[in-house]
Amino acid sequence: MKKIALTLAMIVGLTGVAQAQGLLLKDYSFGSGDFDSAQLHITLENTQADTVVKAFSGRIECTSLLGETRVANIENHSTRIADVKNFSYEGYYFGVGNSIWGFVKSGKAEDFDCVIITDKEVR
Repeated sequence: MKKIALTLAMIVGLTGVAQAQGLLLKDYSFGSGDFDSAQLHITLENTQADTVVKAFSGRIECTSLLGETRVANIENHSTRIADVKNFSYEGYYFGVGNSIWGFVKSGKAEDFDCVIITDKEVR
């Protein structure tokens, strides 16, 4: 009986891990726009090739060389990601606060470790 419960727990655990990793941040770059705007360019990869991502929400977390982490909430209500797709997000940084846009405005993506954390994926 314990073996059955353990096996079932492992299956449920593995299923949860697979669902949490449906979208992968394959690449990212930072850019500057006009005035105080900053642009975050990301490439997302659908790791579940048998389904298409139609919508998603979550956040991009970037950690600096000093270990500080900043977050940008992202969402797309209507998209199609069968394999790989590029997205761009824009925000503003005015030199104050703990916004991710200060990191992005630096233009030096290689100095930051960024990951995507999805809250919802619609397939």
